[in-house]
Amino acid sequence: MGATVKKKKSDEMKAVLELVKLLEQSQKQAQAVNVLTMAVYTKQLEEKLDTALQEISSLKSQLEEMNQEYEPESLTQYLKETTGEMKEHYHDMKKQLTEIKAEMNEKAKELVIAVKQKGKQALNRISEFFKIGEKLEKFHDKTKLQIKKVENTIERIDAFENGMRKAGQEAANAMRAITGKEKKEYLEEKVSKMSIVKKPYLEQKEHLEKMLNFTESALEKCNKLSEDVDLQNTKQMKDDENVVPFKKGKRR
Repeated sequence: MGATVKKKKSDEMKAVLELVKLLEQSQKQAQAVNVLTMAVYTKQLEEKLDTALQEISSLKSQLEEMNQEYEPESLTQYLKETTGEMKEHYHDMKKQLTEIKAEMNEKAKELVIAVKQKGKQALNRISEFFKIGEKLEKFHDKTKLQIKKVENTIERIDAFENGMRKAGQEAANAMRAITGKEKKEYLEEKVSKMSIVKKPYLEQKEHLEKMLNFTESALEKCNKLSEDVDLQNTKQMKDDENVVPFKKGKRR
């Protein structure tokens, strides 16, 4: 089963690698690098997303089995709902990423076939490849939205922890006042229950931030690919303008 999955993932890159080879053979080194790097970042993006999805699925299961004595029911319910929503959003992002990979591979396949049928001049259609950037932009926005939601969850955990700590300290000082003791300043616990609860969400934020970096890097290469094509077309137009048409002269 593992070998089958590995072969499938390898086949997904086959057309892209073939396109890169054709670009290199045609002395289009910059475009070859940009296409290959886009594919690499997309693969890294998929791996990071799979890790985040696996961890959030495990966390959701843990929350379902969590002992209510460990933390208040209101917070547990909030985390269950939030984590469930995060899992759904990750599935949506997975679907988006699958579409990006499919379009990238399909466009590479089309260009490779075009080169085989019409020659290397068909590589001028490489400008079509950067249209994948539209889908990358949407994925980028989705990732930023997820980061914001995770940050909100972390803030809620912190606020809950602070509220519980203050309430406990006030109750303790009230008892001290009744017994005639002075008010006591309580030091924060080095490791609290809430820091343990918060840890997986901090890890999710880290995953998402890396995914955002991969997406931005892929978009950068996508834009460079577009710029390279524009420069190439501009140069071709100038070359065409500088060509002096041949005029027949009178024979002497």
